[in-house]
Amino acid sequence: MVTGGVLAAVGVVAVLAALRIVGTAGERLHPRTLPYILGWTLLAGGVALVVSAAKFRGPERVLEWPDRTGLGRVAVSLASLALYVLLLEPLGFPLATLLFVSFSIWFIGRYHPLAALGLGAASAAAVYVLFIRLLALPFPVGPLGIP
Repeated sequence: MVTGGVLAAVGVVAVLAALRIVGTAGERLHPRTLPYILGWTLLAGGVALVVSAAKFRGPERVLEWPDRTGLGRVAVSLASLALYVLLLEPLGFPLATLLFVSFSIWFIGRYHPLAALGLGAASAAAVYVLFIRLLALPFPVGPLGIP
């Protein structure tokens, strides 16, 4: 219930902050659009968690902290996320997304490397079409140079 409340509060802060973003004339998509959507999504998800926790009737579940293997997986996941952020500019959004999603699916999900690569390629294609082509957001395209 606490997690849901925190997420809802972060969502409210994000929506209020997004409302303060000022755009300029001639922009295809207002700069506040994505933070606004994210804020409302966090708010809705947080409220859903609170409602779900309030309705739950049953024994309290105790979650145990991960062992050394689990902590290693968390550390590798965080390191791969940091590497993704560092590679966004030189490789571009689509290619960095391909590598990050493929690695994450393979490492966390333990899927076959070809399946992970296919899902990574689908994610990269979706990122390119949605954010770069349709929404015309100024994300780096990298060495592919596809405008």
